[in-house]
Amino acid sequence: MKANSAVKFRLYPDKGQAERLTAWSHTCRAVWNIALAQRIWAYHSARRETVRSVQQCAELTETRRAHD
Repeated sequence: MKANSAVKFRLYPDKGQAERLTAWSHTCRAVWNIALAQRIWAYHSARRETVRSVQQCAELTETRRAHD
């Protein structure tokens, strides 16, 4: 039996849903850029540390708990 390798869906959100999706995309982009900047800064610091995604996820979880 052959499995589908790709399935495409087209979404037609209403105005409110489109605004919410746009806001989520901006938030996700901001979190990604902050995490990348953190990794770059840590590597270029004097100790050349490597920040792992597990560390960043734990910090993000703590931040979400602190800020509603």
